[in-house]
Amino acid sequence: MGLVDGTMTLIIIAPLPSGSVIDYNEKLIRQLKKDKMADSVMDEDLHRVYWHSRRGMLELDLVLMPFAKKCYPNLSDEDKQKYQRLLACEDQDMFSWLLRREIPEDEELVEIVQKVIKYAEQSDG
Repeated sequence: MGLVDGTMTLIIIAPLPSGSVIDYNEKLIRQLKKDKMADSVMDEDLHRVYWHSRRGMLELDLVLMPFAKKCYPNLSDEDKQKYQRLLACEDQDMFSWLLRREIPEDEELVEIVQKVIKYAEQSDG
C-alpha cells in the first residue's frame, strides 16, 4: 500500500490464471476511478439538492435542510425525483403542505411531503 495523489493505493502482486498482474491492477485502478467519479456525481447532486432546500422562509429551511442532509441520500431514485419536484414548488404552497393546511393535488408530492413531515416530527424532539 502507498499514497498516490493523496489517496491510498493498493496494488496486488499475485499471478492470476485469467491474466497478468498488470492487467488486474489496471482493471482495479479503472474501477476505483469510476467509483470515485460516481461518488463525485453523487456529492454534486446532494450539494445541489441541499442548496435548493434553502428557501426564502426560515420555517421551510428548518424542515427541508435537515431532511435533505439526513434523508435525501438514502431515498430511492424515485423519491429523490419527487423531492426535487417538491423543491420546484412555490414556498407558500410548500409551507401550507408542511403545516398540513392543504394537501398537494399531485399524489406523488403528497407522498414526499408526508415523508418530510414524518422526519421533521421524529427529529423534533
